[in-house]
Amino acid sequence: MEKQNYFRTYREKRKLTRVELSEKLDIPRSALELLESDDWIRSKFDYVVLVAKELGLSLIELIKQEFDYDLEKEFFNEEEFEEIVARYANARVTLILSELKLFCRNSKVRLDDFDITELSFSMGNLHKLITLNQKLERNEISAKEALVEFPPKWGKFSNRNK
Repeated sequence: MEKQNYFRTYREKRKLTRVELSEKLDIPRSALELLESDDWIRSKFDYVVLVAKELGLSLIELIKQEFDYDLEKEFFNEEEFEEIVARYANARVTLILSELKLFCRNSKVRLDDFDITELSFSMGNLHKLITLNQKLERNEISAKEALVEFPPKWGKFSNRNK
């Protein structure tokens, strides 16, 4: 039995051609052709989300269809779900702290100059640290300029004056 391709089915229900959909979403027609093929999983995630949203297609249904994945069964056990969330949070904090350590080394400040209890462990801060570290390593900005963009909040263990 051949798998149903939801992208094609939903596009045809809306009576849209690939050309019309491609022009409406401003994406290449080849991207739509790949989405409507058996190998749609190789498509750029941006295109998957954009086309699915336009066609009213559920991403969860796509995942269930492609991977035979039952989300309700997977997260039925609350303890397992909490463990997954805790591992994700721990990995995120570890990644941000490792980037912060690298930033401190690159900008010639000490880690204890930052009050990590007040540091937001957001993906925005992670992105900012990664970008600044890259710029510092390529000598595109000075340590002083980097500290202006990501200033330390003096930690309680810092010996520096405020």
